[in-house]
Amino acid sequence: MTEFFIDQEYRRRGVGTQLMRQVEEYFTGDGVAGFQLFTGGNNRLAQGFYERLGYIRTDEIMYRKRYP
Repeated sequence: MTEFFIDQEYRRRGVGTQLMRQVEEYFTGDGVAGFQLFTGGNNRLAQGFYERLGYIRTDEIMYRKRYP
């Protein structure tokens, strides 16, 4: 399990999006079929962030994204 955080001063500047895209690109090249992410139930900013990246909410704090 890995955790990452973007400092407040760098949020809404594309840093998290770039990081997630690079991780997805790297691992899908190794045949990974999807990712599961966990975030706190009250962390609405993170939840919105993952949803904008195409992750689907599967319960209160988990998101998943599958690749064809």
